Amino acid sequence: MPNLLDQQKEISQTLSEFGLNKKDQDVYLGLLKAGLTTLTPLSRSLGLPPTTVQSALARLERRGIIGVT
Repeated sequence: MPNLLDQQKEISQTLSEFGLNKKDQDVYLGLLKAGLTTLTPLSRSLGLPPTTVQSALARLERRGIIGVT
């Protein structure tokens, strides 16, 4: 049975194969955890500046991975 660290590495590798960099991966996984949210709470929960999160969200949206309203 794989441990948590192995699972996290596998998820990171899979997201990398989709072309996501580390910041995009962090934001995507943060969205999965948070569900429906807005920029400020998401950036606070991730400990990232809002501008960094906003840029990552834009990249994820352009790839069709997420929808932003």
